[in-house]
Amino acid sequence: MRGLVGAGLLITAGAALAVAFARGPGTQSAAPRANVPRVSEAPARTGPSLANLAAYLPAQCYAKTRRADGTPRNSCATCHQAPLEPNYVDDSDVQLELTIPRFAATNRWTNALVPPAPVAIDDDALLAYVRTDNYRRGEAVSAAVAYVPDCMFAPDAQGWDRDPSGAATGWRAYTAPPVPGMFWPTNGSAGDAYIRLPEAYRRDASGAPSEAIYAVNLAILEAMIRRTAIAITPTREALLGVDLDGDGRLGIARRVAYVWPPSPTRPLRYVGQAAALDRTTAGWPAAGLYPTGTEIVHSVRYLDVDGGRVRPAARMKELRYMKKQRWLSYSALDLAAKNEQREKEQDPDTLRRIYGDGERGIGTGTGWLMLGFIEDATGTLRAQTTEETAACIGCHGGVGATTDSTFSFPRKVSWMAPPRFLAPGAAARRWRRRVPHLARSGRRWRRLRK
Repeated sequence: MRGLVGAGLLITAGAALAVAFARGPGTQSAAPRANVPRVSEAPARTGPSLANLAAYLPAQCYAKTRRADGTPRNSCATCHQAPLEPNYVDDSDVQLELTIPRFAATNRWTNALVPPAPVAIDDDALLAYVRTDNYRRGEAVSAAVAYVPDCMFAPDAQGWDRDPSGAATGWRAYTAPPVPGMFWPTNGSAGDAYIRLPEAYRRDASGAPSEAIYAVNLAILEAMIRRTAIAITPTREALLGVDLDGDGRLGIARRVAYVWPPSPTRPLRYVGQAAALDRTTAGWPAAGLYPTGTEIVHSVRYLDVDGGRVRPAARMKELRYMKKQRWLSYSALDLAAKNEQREKEQDPDTLRRIYGDGERGIGTGTGWLMLGFIEDATGTLRAQTTEETAACIGCHGGVGATTDSTFSFPRKVSWMAPPRFLAPGAAARRWRRRVPHLARSGRRWRRLRK
């Protein structure tokens, strides 16, 4: 058990930090509520009262940038970079100069400055704890307004998430290298990521559910977000009426080409039922932008050890959710970034206004709503406080490193399942599916389960 004890130290250290953040900044214990509508509407324009008015600056922003011997370490470069449009927030200067309001210069995340001591626990009890699922229905997470816990975190080999009956939930898991920070196993945590597009992107032109159509739409989105050509199952373009591979004819496409700026001779649109959506509100294939209604869910988990191998545990430390509510064009995003920069120059001590609350979500200012849950001292997932969720928008609401406010999907490596969790009683069935082949039209495709 020597290897397990080593991992146990990481898990315990992570648990201490999770409990520290679960207590919230200062002495606040509950999220103050504002007049915030449901997720389908825009966040309220009246901000809540905050114990930490600079909560949008996460604790990581206060990391020391010099070692004990005085040599610099540039952790700021993780988030603060020269951007790619349509991200017009160029904050690369933050790597060299602390340009924040004077009020924010003091670290008010006091719970992170003095975290609780590690808890003494033996290996068997530690394993039992991290292998206990604290997410499923019936827990506190199900009481949320903005997020329905319908992601099962049970993907098949192609990443399609499935409920216990084998039905698709619409979520799809993808692998991506973690952003440097708290998600690395060396820091006691593991993470995963799932994406879901609205139902119209999951249906064919007649309105019938189609995994093949959904896979093509996800590939179109991936090409636009990652700005590269994406391989797909051979697909007959004439059935969709779209030149996916950009070769100027409707043949058999084996990839979705990345063509930007759009060419009048190479129009690209989403396919199936999504082709009929109003582009002015739903969005269109555009470099660096997701369509309206895109959802991303991401869990931060403890580490588990089995047979000397480290993997994500069933128990979550945190669950993070975001949904794109509004389509903002390049020009609208550019104008918003310029307005924010002008306000910063005119009054550098003005603090950012927070719209929303911790239980029903906070708007990022870039069209997204964010919501989070965190493990409390009893091990139950609870809705984050307003301050805790505001810390999320500090990164997702306006730094140079993001693509349409996101970090993970632009770094996507593949569609595939993360390592299996070792939760007691977890379903052992594995799903093997044949990807529907659009080049063979007119048939109903059998889905093979083994």
